[in-house]
Amino acid sequence: VGVLWRLEGIDIPNPNHFARRGSTGGGISIINASLLDNSDFSTGAFAAEYGNALSAVFDLKFRKGNNEKKEFTAKAGMLGLEFATEGPFSNKKNSSYLFNYRYSTLGILNKMGVYLVGKNVSNTYQDINFNFSIPTAKAGIFTVFGLGGISKEERVIEKDTSLWKFRN
Repeated sequence: VGVLWRLEGIDIPNPNHFARRGSTGGGISIINASLLDNSDFSTGAFAAEYGNALSAVFDLKFRKGNNEKKEFTAKAGMLGLEFATEGPFSNKKNSSYLFNYRYSTLGILNKMGVYLVGKNVSNTYQDINFNFSIPTAKAGIFTVFGLGGISKEERVIEKDTSLWKFRN
């Protein structure tokens, strides 16, 4: 493994959209930066717990949601349309939730007939990130976290073979 990716101390596969098989990176991260807490990036010699890494370790940590009031966010930008929410599960405890969903700007533009990558290339992706933190009186803090993403790149093949271009 070139770069070892970890989330909350657990090894995860490459968390990027449009990653190629065997690579440790990709064009766009599935992990939303607004959900991240202090994270560690290491190059060089690694501790034994990172024994599977060759070039770097990126150990990411999600922040806890706001445990005092509910908040909602909607954003539109170059990477996509995002919808996020965070807040307490109840007013009695310090529990919290944090959730984010994103749909790609490229996908929206492609559906409108605008192609930024190329005339016959359609790119789209979407992802979710979440972190639930539930403290208990006797058993400690339970945390449930996750992420997921779908990305698709489609190329429409030109039917007229005389217009085909080849790479050397």
